[in-house]
Amino acid sequence: MDNEEYTEVKKSRRKTAGAFILGVIVALAAGILINLVHARSGSPDTPHSRESIQKIQAIEDVIADKYMGEVDNQKLTDYMMLGLVSGLEDPYSTYYTEKEYEMVQQNQNGVFKGIGATITLREEGYHEITDIIPGSPAEKVGLAAGDIILSVDGAPCAGLTLTEVVYSIRYSEDDVVTIVVKRGDEELSYDITKDYINDISVRYEMLDDNIGYLRLTAFNGNTPEQFADAMKDLLKVQKAERLIIDLRGNPGGLLSSVCDICNQILPEGLICYAEDKKGNREEYYSDGENELKLPCVVLINGDSASAAEIFSGAVQDYGKAVLVGTTSFGKGIIQNAYKLYDGSVLKLTIAHYYTPNGRDIHGVGIEPDVTEEDPEKQLDAAIREVKKL
Repeated sequence: MDNEEYTEVKKSRRKTAGAFILGVIVALAAGILINLVHARSGSPDTPHSRESIQKIQAIEDVIADKYMGEVDNQKLTDYMMLGLVSGLEDPYSTYYTEKEYEMVQQNQNGVFKGIGATITLREEGYHEITDIIPGSPAEKVGLAAGDIILSVDGAPCAGLTLTEVVYSIRYSEDDVVTIVVKRGDEELSYDITKDYINDISVRYEMLDDNIGYLRLTAFNGNTPEQFADAMKDLLKVQKAERLIIDLRGNPGGLLSSVCDICNQILPEGLICYAEDKKGNREEYYSDGENELKLPCVVLINGDSASAAEIFSGAVQDYGKAVLVGTTSFGKGIIQNAYKLYDGSVLKLTIAHYYTPNGRDIHGVGIEPDVTEEDPEKQLDAAIREVKKL
């Protein structure tokens, strides 16, 4: 889960002072990079040691002298920085160029130019479309959730990071991007004209028996406002008597966003807390002014992650909702973004978060109160359960 500076949660407070500042993009001193560039004495296996710097120089010299193709020195530098962070073997820590991070921020803000498809990198290494925004270019041409992306503008996606695939779509040279996907045993090719997308991350409707249904596809910067508007319409206009909140396939998002939404439904008290490697602790609170009083069920599955798990864990700990579905993903760590002097950004895992009752769900996930393995039957199970409450 990524962080940003935020002030919405009125009762968040720090337990300890010091360097642990969640949600702030900070500028690293130029001296850090200088140490990585200039040879220093020290352990020979460190990235900034004299031996390492000499090896880098030797590789550069051989490339300059022998390599047959064209050399993009900026790309070599960017990949070297990416490789340094990749050595942590942490899938959530990475290095972004300035332009790549602009794309990340656009995603978090919920407004961007693209095709309107959510893409997930699976552990097996393939890139799967997991959600299509209604009315988007992706929906208009017929892309569907479950499609596996094989190539973008003729370039294979195998072996690429998620950022690289999204970047190739978002910043393709032309407004029309060609995407080849695998659907079952078929390979299908689509020419898609990109457009500006206002990501609607909260979709809602009234079901039978006065049940209000909300689906949250992400926790972006604009999600709390959308959630508040949806709740107002469902509760005050359409007079919903029960609620189902669907977080299946929700990969998470901003800590500030999920805390703001929790503040709209939880009683007064702790939403979650985080601890860094030094034991510094930061807590996030709900003021209880908008506590939800209606029966509620929350749907989760193995793709409900990060901020979606903060929400699920909090409502479960407070007994505000029954969780239905399958065990969630199990991402209980927080990343911070550190801006470097040239606009590039280091995103680094800096803390674990815990539910109000102190559960560390990283690598474990959140168990539903009612298990339903069949995706086709999960909503029906949620309806049955909410009617019992």
